[in-house]
Order: sequence, then C-alpha cells, then structure tokens
Amino acid sequence: MRGDVLSNLISDSRLDPMEMAAIEKLINRCSELEIENAELRSKAANQKKSISEVLDVLASTAASQFTARVETTGEDEIVNALACGVNMLNEELKDSTVSYEFVNKVFDSMKDMLFVVDSSNRIIKVNKAVALATGFDEQEFIGLRIDLVLKMEVESELEEVSQNPQMVSKVILNRRGGGYIPGAQTISKLDSNGNGNDGYIRVVQDLTTILSLEKTSLRNERRFKALLHSSSVGVALTYRNNKIVLTNSALQKMLGYSVNELNNLNMAALIDSVLHSSGSMDQLRQGVISNLFCEQVYKTKAGQKLWTHTNIVFVPGVTTSEKDVFLFTIMDTSELRKVANELQVKNEELTDKNEALDSFAYKASHELKTPAINVLSMVQMLMEQIKHDENPLVHQVLLKLKESSIRLKNTIDDFLSIASAEQKDVMDQEEIVLDDEINEIIDSMREELGSNDASINVNTNNNTIFFSKVNFRSIILNLISNALKYSHPDREPVIDVKSSVVDGRVNLQVTDNGTGINLEKNASKMFSMFSRLDNASGIEGTGIGLYIIKKMIEKENGHILVESEFGLWTRFTIVFNQNE
Repeated sequence: MRGDVLSNLISDSRLDPMEMAAIEKLINRCSELEIENAELRSKAANQKKSISEVLDVLASTAASQFTARVETTGEDEIVNALACGVNMLNEELKDSTVSYEFVNKVFDSMKDMLFVVDSSNRIIKVNKAVALATGFDEQEFIGLRIDLVLKMEVESELEEVSQNPQMVSKVILNRRGGGYIPGAQTISKLDSNGNGNDGYIRVVQDLTTILSLEKTSLRNERRFKALLHSSSVGVALTYRNNKIVLTNSALQKMLGYSVNELNNLNMAALIDSVLHSSGSMDQLRQGVISNLFCEQVYKTKAGQKLWTHTNIVFVPGVTTSEKDVFLFTIMDTSELRKVANELQVKNEELTDKNEALDSFAYKASHELKTPAINVLSMVQMLMEQIKHDENPLVHQVLLKLKESSIRLKNTIDDFLSIASAEQKDVMDQEEIVLDDEINEIIDSMREELGSNDASINVNTNNNTIFFSKVNFRSIILNLISNALKYSHPDREPVIDVKSSVVDGRVNLQVTDNGTGINLEKNASKMFSMFSRLDNASGIEGTGIGLYIIKKMIEKENGHILVESEFGLWTRFTIVFNQNE
C-alpha cells in the first residue's frame, strides 16, 4: 500500500532518471518489508495459537489430577503446582505479553517429565526433567519416535486416546548407560483446529522412589510376618473396635483356635477376667500411658483358663487411609503360676520348720543355760575349797574347767540372743531419750572404760526414738565393747557418740579411733553370723555380735552402715525408723 502511494507521488513530480531509479529501488524495498512484516504477524499468530494449545492441554492435565497416579501415590502437590503454572500462563495470554522464554521457563520448571509429540508420534519438545532423569541431552530426543523412548504399545494407546481425551498407563523409560526408569504417564491430545488430531503431550512421573518404597514395605511386611510367627509369645493385632485382624501361630496354639476362627473375632470375647491392669484402653489411645500391662485370664476353645501377662501398645495409622491398631503381646504364665504356687507351699512348709527350729533352739538354750550356770558355780565352790598350794594340779584343772564353763555360758547366751533376734514379733517399743539412755549405759561400763583408759563423748542433741529399750541397750553395749576390744595399742581409746536428724529419721553414730577395718576384704562378711574379721586375731569373741545388732535394727525397720579407714578409725551409723 505504501508502495502505491509513492508511485503516484513520483508520477506527479519532475525527477531525473537517476533519481527515479533510486526511488524505484526504495519502493521495491518497502514492498519487500511489507511482505516480511505480514509473514511475521502470521507466524506470531501461529505461535500464540500453539502456546494456547499447550496451555489447554496442561490445564486439562492438571484438572484430571492424574487419575493413574492415585494408584501409586496419594500425593497431589505436583498437580497443584502444574495448575498454578497454567493459571500464570493464562494470565500472560490475556495481556498478550506471553513469550516463548516464559513458556519454556514454566515447561522446564515441571518436576515431571513432559514430552510433546506430533501426529506422526515423533518428539518435538521435552523438558529438562527428561534430560535429568535419563542422562540424555534434550536435543537428542527431538525427532525420535516416542515408542523408542517410552516402552509402550503406541498404536493401541493412540486408538484409546481417540476415544478418551485423557488416559493413563505405566511406561518404562531407558536411561543412558543402561537401566531404566519406571513411570506412570498421562496422555492428552493436542487439537489445533478443533477437528483433527495434531499430536499429543505426555506427562511421565518417575516411580523409582515409590516402587522402591513399595518393595521395602513389602520386604518389611514379610520380615514382620516371619518374626511374628517365629515368636514363642502370642501376638494379636486389633482395630479400635477390638476386632482381631492378625494373630501368630503361638497365640493360635495357646487358645486352640485356627487363624480363620480368630480373624474378625472380638478380642473381649476371649477374655475371662482381668486380675490386674496398669491403666485403661482410653488412656492408651489418648497417650496418657505408653503401654498397658495386664494380668488376664483367657478362655481357650476347649473351655480351659489360660493365665497370662498381656502387654498392649497403641499404634496410630500414619496416613488417613491407615487404621489405628492395638498390638497385644501375650505370654502364657499358667506353668509359671503353677510353679509359683508350688514354691509358695514349699516356702510355707519351710517357714513352719524354721519357726519350729527357732523355738527348739530357744528352748534348748534355756534348758542348757541353767546346767551351765550350775557347773560354773560348782567349779567356783571347788576352787574355794581346794587351795592352790595343797593340790596345784587339781586347781589348774578346775581353772580350765571354769574358763570352759564361762565360754559355754556365753555361747548359750549368744544362741538365746540369736533366737530372740530371729523371732518375727517386735518387742514392745517405747520412747527413748538418747542422751539419758546412753549415759546410763556408760555408767554401767565405768569400770571397763577405766581399765582401758578410754574416754567417751556424747552429743545426741536430746533426740528421741521409739525402739525396744532392751534391744537398744544391747546394741550400744556391743558397739562400745567392740570399740574397746579393737582399740589401737599406740593410743588411748576415744569414742564419740552423736546423733542427728536426716530426712525425718534419727541417725546415731558411734565412732572410735581404733585399729579400723579393711573393708575391701571384710565388707561382705561384716554382719554375717560367726564371722571373724582380719583384725580379730587374738581377741576373744564368737563373731555373732554385729549379726545380732543388724537383725535387731532391721526388725524395727531401720538399717546400719559401716565406714572405716584401716589403722585409723571406724564409724557405725544406725538409721532408726521415723518416730511414731
């Protein structure tokens, strides 16, 4: 059009031939530019139309939500992302500002593999996800038949696509260097004019991770079942409504039911009674307790009772499609219960015999004590009648007899003390003011303390206890006597008696500066009956004093501790029961 206007202007003007030739060249060039501009406008219109077709397919693909993908995964994040991208493209189209660069950016941002195929089944475009997954360059796919890239039956699929606008199938995609990628593809047709089929777009999701997880899950399930059936402990899985969904061989054998008989049976129907429970099923469901322990009695198919220890754990479903379950582990304790009952009977018999033996020992000791005293008295009378000078041999024999009689009497007294300490009955308790009682005991030992040049310090802070006074005197006498017997030859004995209140309980400590005890060697036998320590050589004693002390204290719910540094000191700490 512009060329025609210029020609009219030239015909009306006076120009020389050279000017005319230059103007004609200019006119011809304008005509050429008009033709080129028309071609560019046509090409741009076609490009915009092609972009619209791709967008329509992408939108349709997103709207279908990848039906086949649901078979392998419940995730829809990729679909949402695709739909979002399509919406952005549509907005660009409305403003007529869309460009190939923008389309390619969206195309390549897709995590799924995208193939655009023409009507002859040849690839005309792929996205970067294809190259990343396969290891091939994007350009290597252009022009290839799609059936060489995706292992599938192309003709049958295309025939189905003609009937179904969108279809889904599983495919295998070759990888560079060997191997393959399993995938799920969605096929949608491209229709440029609404009448003919100009090609297809294929969206392929990589199923490698999903299939690997499925294999791992299947492998774990097989291992779980193998472990389940190899266990000697009964195992059952139930839903929230207590319906049994799985049992192992051990439980089936315990109850006498087959697997089919137990499946779908209500767990509560198998329970005869609950002897003990650490909580409730509601607490287990709510997470108040992590596991529920029960002593339960089950009913077998034969009608017999099965005593068990049952542990129940709640396992919530990981996804909304998975149901919550309870895991029961059931241990048959019937045989254990039988053995325990037998042991209880034996224990009761043994207790009766021990009590009879203690009673006999106590009575026998009492019966022996009188003759022993009589023998000692008669020996003393004979020694007074027979002078040493008159018959030295007889006098020597009587002296030995007297010493033996004293030892016999002391031994009988010890047996009586043991029998008394072993008796279950607690002697009458009464309030004891430590300061007063300990000073009375010290007064009764003045002679013994003086002969050993010993000093004793008492500081009990006027504390009081409720204890058997007879036993308390015996304990303090024994500890002070031991401190004197085991005094150090190189220093005068010093004994400290003090008390304090710790956590509401009176602690009484008796400390001496004697020879000390090697606890590494003697700790295990400190309070054993008839046990003599390493430092007892040459010291008279029977080895039952500390044993009796410990029994007396423990009978009234207290305990005794010992600390020592060999060669320097020893400390006994008595922790009395809380005051009444």
